[in-house]
Amino acid sequence: MKACSNLNKIQPFIIKMKRPVTLHKAALVIPHYFLVLTLTMFLLWFFVYALGLNQEWFHLVNSNAAHHINDLFSAHVSDLGNGAIIGVFTIALLGRHPNFAKRLLLTILLCFTALYFLKNVFAVPRPAAILAVEEINIVGELLTKNSFPSGHTATAFTLAGFVLLSFPGVILRLLVIIMACGAGWARIAVGAHWPEDVFFGAGIGLVFAWAGAYLSRREFSPAASYACCLFLSLVAFITNLTLYTEFSEFESIVQTHTLFIVLSAMLVIYFFTRLLMLSRVSQMLTRPLVKL
Repeated sequence: MKACSNLNKIQPFIIKMKRPVTLHKAALVIPHYFLVLTLTMFLLWFFVYALGLNQEWFHLVNSNAAHHINDLFSAHVSDLGNGAIIGVFTIALLGRHPNFAKRLLLTILLCFTALYFLKNVFAVPRPAAILAVEEINIVGELLTKNSFPSGHTATAFTLAGFVLLSFPGVILRLLVIIMACGAGWARIAVGAHWPEDVFFGAGIGLVFAWAGAYLSRREFSPAASYACCLFLSLVAFITNLTLYTEFSEFESIVQTHTLFIVLSAMLVIYFFTRLLMLSRVSQMLTRPLVKL
């Protein structure tokens, strides 16, 4: 009776691991809007590349931002593409859906591995290395190399794609799309990237998200999922703690990074607690019941 009573008390803490709506046996169902968004980004990249509009569109966005948008605002929006920042938002979503942990882990690994390879292979010079610096609006550090593709944009769209393929909320999906598009726009506004970099980065980021989802069709066990969540939280905490920002001259940017250090530390504590709780639940479930 005592064992049964204890089990009833901890029953609310047992999380039901529901399968993602985008997984169906061996196939991954791709929503139409996700496919349209991905193809649109690649078509825009090809359009700009084929018609030689790279510099023209760069000047259009960069000069308009310089005259009509506050530099601090552009810096903050650009920082949305920082993996350590937007990653905290994404990891927080795992609090109620830890079964997506494997998907997020594989998606992030694909994104950063491929970006490192692509940036070093193409080694495209940034706008400040080709155009006269006095003719463009540079916000933050002056960057000159490894422009293609845009890492901030690819990261933002990779994590946005993860959300689009994992969570059904319309408002949440619209929010992550707006944040990702804003990050891409801001990378041009601060003078860090060409339009080609941004459009290709957006398209390939969505491909990374789909690939990560496809490769994670078989989920981790509940305990392994929480362990993965804890690992991702630790990575986010360490990254935010040691992160170098190109906008260090803005005090509010530094304060934002301090805030995300605290938030990522809270995620570490939360997932560590849930992992311990799940371990205790598993132990109680495996104990033999006391017979009356």
